[in-house]
Amino acid sequence: NHSCNPSVFVDVDARQVVAAHDIPAGAQLTFFYPSTEWDMDQPFRCWCANKGGDAAAATATAGEGSLSCQVRGARHLAPADLAHHRFAPHIVRLLRRHRPE
Repeated sequence: NHSCNPSVFVDVDARQVVAAHDIPAGAQLTFFYPSTEWDMDQPFRCWCANKGGDAAAATATAGEGSLSCQVRGARHLAPADLAHHRFAPHIVRLLRRHRPE
């Protein structure tokens, strides 16, 4: 499942799932979808911000009186939010191509 504060990183080149931090036994494994997705076909509302997640990691929206964010892919992240996450190499290449420094 998606989380703005993920427990794992999906290393697509190595075809591995890597722990982002110590994960207690039985805990749900989550990853930051924009770390591997450039422009999602079906964006969705994320409620991670309600649980202390990184609300800035996606486009913040007001929803039903709670803070939520719209997960749409790395292409849509604000430049300031990119430093908070690790990205797959193909996403890094796309970011460099579309957002030269």
